[in-house]
Amino acid sequence: MRFRCVLALGLLSCAGQAEGSVTLVTGPEEGVLTRAPEVKTLIVEAVAEDRSATELARVSLPADSLDLGLLTKDDASAFRVRGEDTNGQVRVAGESLPVRYGALEGGSLPLYVQRVGETARFPSPFPNAFPATTVSLVATRYVMGTDGTRGALYDLAALSPVADRVLPVAPRSVVAQGTRLLLVSDAAQATVLDLSSSEQTTLDAPAGGTFAEVAGGATVISPEGEAYVVGATRKDGETSRVLRVTSDLVLSFVELAHARRGAGAAWADGRGLVVAGGSATAPGLEVVGSGATKGAALAFPPIGPEGLAVAPFDGSKVLVSGGSPALRTGDLSCGTACSFVSLDAPAGLALSAASAVRITGRVLTGGTDRDGAARLFVVDGAGARELATKEKRGGISLLSLPTGNVAIVGGGAASLESFRP
Repeated sequence: MRFRCVLALGLLSCAGQAEGSVTLVTGPEEGVLTRAPEVKTLIVEAVAEDRSATELARVSLPADSLDLGLLTKDDASAFRVRGEDTNGQVRVAGESLPVRYGALEGGSLPLYVQRVGETARFPSPFPNAFPATTVSLVATRYVMGTDGTRGALYDLAALSPVADRVLPVAPRSVVAQGTRLLLVSDAAQATVLDLSSSEQTTLDAPAGGTFAEVAGGATVISPEGEAYVVGATRKDGETSRVLRVTSDLVLSFVELAHARRGAGAAWADGRGLVVAGGSATAPGLEVVGSGATKGAALAFPPIGPEGLAVAPFDGSKVLVSGGSPALRTGDLSCGTACSFVSLDAPAGLALSAASAVRITGRVLTGGTDRDGAARLFVVDGAGARELATKEKRGGISLLSLPTGNVAIVGGGAASLESFRP
């Protein structure tokens, strides 16, 4: 579904004024603007690379168009839209990827908007189930899922799938650096595929380990763009190996303090790579500092190999999801005799194959319950609130998007869903 409301642009150039537009898109959800509480005002902002925002226009609804004024063709930004109710409460929001204004000349940029605080489906589902053995963000534009040698990509700019790619190997882990994919399997060498040129190269494992020791591990990206393939997060085979991959694909191994399996892993700013659980005997949290080659265990009780996830939560705290209790927090600043704090969750809930991401002061997390159904929660300082997915899923993977949304994928569904706080 597309709103009738078009954001009209006048684009300045040496040759004069050109025309372009941004069209608001809601996907298959009904009543995005009109169901209670109804949206009464639309505000459009230009968001610069440093995340500073400049208001371009606002209009009271109903309206057929919204004039954004004159914009210089060579300038670029993302467009952000907020829809407020009569009390000024934001009910609808969305953001585009960055775009050069001149690229809109004579055309229209689709901009996805949704109700905040709940899930919604992206437009244009795949013709069959979206694969989710690995899920990656490629070139800050494409959500890619893999299953065997199938690579399925969803274009966040065009808001539609693109043709599947046949991968040269069946990866168990994927590192995306721009358009280049490092495909890691149990083989002695890893394969680098450049999606833009289809060029393939192979890389030998660095000294100190093998690819088989990390294949199947989740990929964690640091703010500096380094990737960590954490073998301890896989469900088969304990390992202490972590593969570090720089932005120019230089490889090295990092060692955890303890071998683990089924652990959770995430990056915590100011701390480094945080690994949670995955052992019935090892301390429940350890940290590999930025640039370190060895992990340091923290004095937390063990959490067994439950298929956990971890995400930065509040200050020095992290949220650990998975197992039973399904939701708990730990404080990375704790020095001795540390303990986890359980959060309220449905009685008896246990989660496996958990996934978690931080999003604007809260954590979105979920996993698979004992009945094989996906469960999804948003956790903040007030506690945990369960969310319903629009599609029935047998499990989920979560991926932070550059538009401020979280993609919810997998579990046998053909659609990609989105959460926006």
